[in-house]
Amino acid sequence: TASDGIWSGYLTVPVDVEPGEYTCYVVAVDSYGESIELPFTLEVKEAEKTGGLAPSLFIWLALAFISVILAFSVLRGSRKKSAEGVPPAPQNPPAFVPVSTESSPPVFQPVR
Repeated sequence: TASDGIWSGYLTVPVDVEPGEYTCYVVAVDSYGESIELPFTLEVKEAEKTGGLAPSLFIWLALAFISVILAFSVLRGSRKKSAEGVPPAPQNPPAFVPVSTESSPPVFQPVR
């Protein structure tokens, strides 16, 4: 479990890591090119024996799957909204277009 008082979460570590607390650092680079070390504490606990995949793993996978479905439906909805109000392209354009002249009524000429 990692925690800085604001954020906490879980991390899987190899089985050969001894249980205990470890100080870890995230190194960030600011806009001036200077690096900043952000320390946090990582507490490694004994592995729980569950006899298989933990039930919480299935819950997280289900939530991830639902999130992907929602994201696609939102994207599809935004595409439909952006296409609204735009007239559809003609499927069969006319073979002739009117050409007007000032002295005579409109004359139709073939489209080239």
